[in-house]
Amino acid sequence: MAASPAVACIVPEPFDPSYVRQADAVFVASLSGYEVIRADPPQVPANYGLITVTVVDNIKGKSPLRLQLVWGNSTFGAPEQLSPDLRRMIVATVASEGGHTPGRAQSAFASRDLPEATVLQESCSAPFLLPYASSTQAAVEAVLAGRPVPDDADWFNAERRQELARREIDRGRLEQLARLDRENKALREEVAAKEAEMERRNFAMAIGAALLLVVGTAFFWWRRFAR
Repeated sequence: MAASPAVACIVPEPFDPSYVRQADAVFVASLSGYEVIRADPPQVPANYGLITVTVVDNIKGKSPLRLQLVWGNSTFGAPEQLSPDLRRMIVATVASEGGHTPGRAQSAFASRDLPEATVLQESCSAPFLLPYASSTQAAVEAVLAGRPVPDDADWFNAERRQELARREIDRGRLEQLARLDRENKALREEVAAKEAEMERRNFAMAIGAALLLVVGTAFFWWRRFAR
């Protein structure tokens, strides 16, 4: 049985744009469909993504107009849905036969009837499913041509950018909640202080009224018996 994603990769590896040179094909595509195919163990992996795309522009190789891709994503597991950023994307693939990543000795999908192309993904790193931008395409073409990876190539890693954005949003929400909690605590303390002061005043007024009543009563009876 395959190791779970958490066991397989404790720490994700940085995304390496130069790994795209391992691809058999690279193209710009629009997303037509996505589903998670589930299978019972001991098949490896038990679940994988099936991505259907329409090829818009070939960057390396020549891919058919309509194509289905296997995305094993054994590192992190197949997500239930793809990011909306991938409606138009740049994809790098390798042949499914012989392994779903270069250098793998035996195909994890050998026992299945699968599409010929598999999404390129280095072990413990993000897949080559990149949200489309003309600058991204230019950088991919530069890397494929053997030129140095651009210094700002970190934007290749869409998953990492999204994760950082989610963390920043979560951090902002936590800070906002903490600030609201502090404000509520201060307000509660202020209300409690005012209530305590009001109770002290009410108590003092009650004592004063009781003393006045006692004094008044004593004076009344003193006057009466003094006659």
